[in-house]
Amino acid sequence: MTAAAGHAAEWEKIVDGNGRVVEIDPTGIFNSDHGTKVSWGRIVLGDEEAARVGYRTIKALNRYDCLNRSFTTIKRVYLDGNDNVTREETLPEQAPAMVRRNSVDEQIWRKMCGLVNEEKPAARANSGAGRAGRAAEKIERIAAAAERAAKSTKTTREAHGGSAAAPPASPMPANVLPAPLKSGALPPPPVAPAGKAPPGQTTPAAIPMPQRTTAVAASANAQRNPATAHASTPVGAAPGTIPATASASPRTTGSAAAPPPPLIIFPAPRPAGHAATSAATREPRSPLASRRAPKGGEWEYSGANGPEAWGRLRPEWKTCGEGMRQSPIDFAASTPLAVDLDPVKFNYRPARFLVTDTGKQLRIKVDNPNRDMGMEVRGRRYALEGFTLHRPSEALIGGKPADMSVHFFHRDGEGRVAVLAVQAMRGDTPNALLQTLLNNLPLERGGDGGYMPETTIDPGAFLPKNPAHFLYMGSLAMPPCTEGVLWVVMKAPVTLSDEQFAILARLHASNARPPQPANARIVLESR
Repeated sequence: MTAAAGHAAEWEKIVDGNGRVVEIDPTGIFNSDHGTKVSWGRIVLGDEEAARVGYRTIKALNRYDCLNRSFTTIKRVYLDGNDNVTREETLPEQAPAMVRRNSVDEQIWRKMCGLVNEEKPAARANSGAGRAGRAAEKIERIAAAAERAAKSTKTTREAHGGSAAAPPASPMPANVLPAPLKSGALPPPPVAPAGKAPPGQTTPAAIPMPQRTTAVAASANAQRNPATAHASTPVGAAPGTIPATASASPRTTGSAAAPPPPLIIFPAPRPAGHAATSAATREPRSPLASRRAPKGGEWEYSGANGPEAWGRLRPEWKTCGEGMRQSPIDFAASTPLAVDLDPVKFNYRPARFLVTDTGKQLRIKVDNPNRDMGMEVRGRRYALEGFTLHRPSEALIGGKPADMSVHFFHRDGEGRVAVLAVQAMRGDTPNALLQTLLNNLPLERGGDGGYMPETTIDPGAFLPKNPAHFLYMGSLAMPPCTEGVLWVVMKAPVTLSDEQFAILARLHASNARPPQPANARIVLESR
């Protein structure tokens, strides 16, 4: 349970209609950082819809940005008719959703940010609450001005030939890659069929942690990248609108075959030729920015914000410190059961790729638009989305780490996540696939600094010839440390050269999370 849920909720109704009731808990609002507030809200479904989807209530822990007129969803909890939890989702980090005017989201945002005041104007004028209200109204006017500026920018662009048409298609589609898993590896709740939601009404959207942005920047980004243009679309919106982290395909009730949302560790690449931000909204970056101490809430692999502190940095990351099925693990200490495991079936092929240096690790996105490339474990098929490099390896085999490891992130059609870990040890022979990645390193760090060359890679070249592996249920090995992740850890290592290892060492310091307690989990080992 998060800090926001540590009290008895007193629900206040915001909307009641169309078979749904939207409520908030005004008694549980608490201040967060930089002018944001966090509180729980919930949607109570009608009998017919509840019987169809298998749960009665959706509770969402939301963070509201009072300055930038936006919100993000940190966590969702699904409950049955007896208020028993059926499943939980801790959502990954993503861009905040802008609050649309005259929507249910706006009513909730205003309530959370203190923009609703029931006193009469005359009584309010001379009170402290009146002064606070006027300050809040000023904030809202600033947000409204920013929104108008964004619309003006769009109009000016179209008048000068900027067209309302979508920008050039990216060489890789928006839904190619990974919160850490979005979230408990569970898909978002179903969206109501067309015609079910009242015109102009929305309910709180699905979201993770905010990246600070102005309303102007968010609007400009929506124009540049249509894949995220509907970031504020909530549960209950009409088909064809998707959350910021959802795939390009609309998800409607019962559409289990629709692709799940991409994992945030692999955000969709920008179309070629598009700048990270527009000239009008880009903030200058200090040349000393990379030397500053980490901001509050940012995670690192060492120091004050290192792995031991991850669970305390943000409420939605508590699982990092309190979870009982965390990754990685030391297989020697977990006493695995030696059994005859079926070999993992791999279906990898040459594909284009994009290399990004986040400052913590190298992330490689793989072009897999048809989701036909991946692996099959115990009869379940998982599509490949991308992989990351770690030095040393995170998993310990025989009580020792390998020199490096590669983590391949996969997701099945229902949103479940599987990670394949391949160990690498230094030797005389360079690794050809790794060399291709190093040959195409980006010149800048950050989410927008990736480089997509014309050449292709075959992810299967990273696989060892020996199919022996470990199998266990764990978590993401980085915040938000979402559990329910299937781990396949290959026992035999591949090789990389000393020179390749030295390059990786120059790029990043150690970027591996220490082993976590196995806590009596079942760990299987092929014999």
